[in-house]
Amino acid sequence: MNIFFVVLFFLAVPLFGSEELDLARANLKEWVKVEKSISLEKQSWRNKKEVMLDLIGVLEKESETLRRRIEEMGRVQSESDNRREELLKKEASLADSIEAIELFLGKMEGQMWALSAWLPQPLLQKLEPFFGRLPNDSEETSLGVAERMQTVVGILSSVHKFDERIILSSEIRETRDGSRGEFKSLYLGLASAYYLAPNGASAGVGRPSANGWLWEPAPELADRIEEAMAIHEGIQKEAEFLPLPVRIGGVN
Repeated sequence: MNIFFVVLFFLAVPLFGSEELDLARANLKEWVKVEKSISLEKQSWRNKKEVMLDLIGVLEKESETLRRRIEEMGRVQSESDNRREELLKKEASLADSIEAIELFLGKMEGQMWALSAWLPQPLLQKLEPFFGRLPNDSEETSLGVAERMQTVVGILSSVHKFDERIILSSEIRETRDGSRGEFKSLYLGLASAYYLAPNGASAGVGRPSANGWLWEPAPELADRIEEAMAIHEGIQKEAEFLPLPVRIGGVN
């Protein structure tokens, strides 16, 4: 259409004068410039449109990626909230358990102090480190639950082992007859014991009580006690039956 207009223009040129011709040529040049400018603008717009479409595609992909990340973060947050709620429940349950354990330990610690009066001297010496850590007042102690539990279990374990064995020990003690010195003592667990002074000068029987172990002289048992200690030490190879009294709670 534009070419046809130009051909018609040149066919009509002879009909005009020189002034009209110059004006027509000037107008034609301007028109050509405008057409070129429009053509360039169209081309530029097509290029920009392609770039914008590419940019829109990139932005849409980024938007989709961001949306997925947000959804993933939402799932992670939800899982985190659920995990936090579970931990809070466990924490509350643990706090209740610790409170129950502390109440139990308070009773056990009091019982350990009461039990100490019934324990013989060699066992008490062994348990000195444990009783050194045992709180006198369970409500005012700064010790942790774990350490307190270890202390109670340590005492009970040692007492149980001692009660299962026959133990011979040397200890310094004063008996009811007023004698004091180093004696050998043969313990039948925590039930009863027998003592013997050097050279058999004194002998007797011991039993536990709430006020500590009570020792009663029994010189007539010196030979049998000495023989029992020899059997225990392996000095006397052959074991034999020895009638010795066992006193528990004041009953022979």
